Amino acid sequence: MAIDADTERLMNNWARWRDGGGLSTPITAAYGLEARGRREEVSIPLINGEAVDVDAAVEDLPEPLKHVVVEFWCKPGTVRNKANRCGSAVDTFYRKLEDAHYRIRTFMGNRKRQADLTREAFKRRA
Repeated sequence: MAIDADTERLMNNWARWRDGGGLSTPITAAYGLEARGRREEVSIPLINGEAVDVDAAVEDLPEPLKHVVVEFWCKPGTVRNKANRCGSAVDTFYRKLEDAHYRIRTFMGNRKRQADLTREAFKRRA
């Protein structure tokens, strides 16, 4: 199963946020590493607002899909082990993950459209 780059970025950001991974490294320090030409995973700053939105999208999922997302992005192990912990065959696990990703992207798109509408309404009032 191929995961598109934007979904992978969103979900990795969320998993790092959920794990507290971005809180120990200040974002300014991460930008400093990138500015010196070091391009490593640590140089990608955690985007907190986006992670909060993804977390809301994950919380909005039905429990079986939420379990699959947490297993895939946040737990160690092979896909087979993760699928077993979810009580699914690997193919079913991937189908559920694909469904969850679609729902998360839809949720995020709706949030973005709402933010754009709010921004436009604010500009008209100003």
